[in-house]
Amino acid sequence: MPAHGLAPAALFAMCTAFPIQREHDAGKPYARHDLAPGIADGFLIRTRQPALTTTVGLWPLLGMCVQSIRVRILQVTDDLGVGGSQAVVVQIANELSARGHAVTIAAGQGPLWAEVHPEVSQLQRPGGRLPLHRLMPVTGRILRSASWDVVHTHQRGVSLATSLTRPRSCAVHVEHVHNTFTATGPQRWVSFRGQALIACGSAVASMLINEFGRPSSRVNSIPNGVPDHGVRRAPRGGVNRPLRVLNIARVDEQKDPERFIRVIAEIHKAGVSVQATWIGSGDLLEASRNTVRKLGLEGRLHFPGAQRPAASAFRDADVLLLTSRHEGLPLTVLEAGAAGCAVVSPEVGSLGDAIRGGENGWLYPRQATAATIADQLIRAHAVGGEWDRMGSAARREYEQRFTMDRVVDQVEALYRRLLRRDDR
Repeated sequence: MPAHGLAPAALFAMCTAFPIQREHDAGKPYARHDLAPGIADGFLIRTRQPALTTTVGLWPLLGMCVQSIRVRILQVTDDLGVGGSQAVVVQIANELSARGHAVTIAAGQGPLWAEVHPEVSQLQRPGGRLPLHRLMPVTGRILRSASWDVVHTHQRGVSLATSLTRPRSCAVHVEHVHNTFTATGPQRWVSFRGQALIACGSAVASMLINEFGRPSSRVNSIPNGVPDHGVRRAPRGGVNRPLRVLNIARVDEQKDPERFIRVIAEIHKAGVSVQATWIGSGDLLEASRNTVRKLGLEGRLHFPGAQRPAASAFRDADVLLLTSRHEGLPLTVLEAGAAGCAVVSPEVGSLGDAIRGGENGWLYPRQATAATIADQLIRAHAVGGEWDRMGSAARREYEQRFTMDRVVDQVEALYRRLLRRDDR
């Protein structure tokens, strides 16, 4: 029966009760050599997804109606090493799979594969990042291996390779932007070519529009979020106790551990009892440990290396202190909020989206000296109950804005909107 012969109520009923089904070849076996030409060991394939259908509503003349979409989603990044963007990939994939979508992650090796839920299919290749000339054929074969509805990429090289090799059978390319970058030379033209761009914070969205010239209609601001890890900071009350400072981050140039060390040294020099810990690994780990020894801070400042899960450290912390040179919206700030821990951070990237000065922490100027930062921390510590007050506000902010459910609701709505436009 032609659609225009039905009353609006009947059209809506048909959209809901009698969806069109578009079959996919989810049961197609993946052969190692079919997926990764030029990589000797091929991919480690783990798939537990049954054959599936994508359900798309009919399009009545009086409006569009997409109901009960079960989407076949490919999440792609360069590796699953320990990092914020990699954690976002895993968390979004796990949640989308729990909501009934058919989700696959394709990436190089890394410890975060252990956190991928068994319902999520895995295309795991040896190694980490590949140069573009090797990445393109690998990406192209993955994209052609199944009829993906959405390809969601999380790294600039992977995103460019996807844009250049994406077949028509891939309906939508969503590119997730996790950090701020400088628009220099040809990078301004080749970066961020996805059909839809997800900005993890306001600074990232501004960069995409104002520095890279991407249309605002393609930029979707979806702040990062984190699952509730269940750890709660223990209230600590008065001031006659050590100031406990924490950071959880890679130990590398971007995160600037040297500045963190200098802040702790200034607090110690001021005669304030302090216990500080930086959890994470990276290129500057050994150099940072050597600096701690040179400054005589052993017993005051510890660099234990990577620990997973690291969230348990929030239980005894007064404050999460970031010293980064640049950022997007780091997950460790949101994890601190989930634990009810205040955050002190430089005013970089989208950190102002999560930190409300004087309420759940504060921002300091990016050029602030170690002595200035230390003085601010000492003053806050001298006020009885100040860390507890800001920690409670941090928890409220997390519950209102940064839960994983809120993030995936927005991602799912974006997929639905783009698929509706593609089927129009």
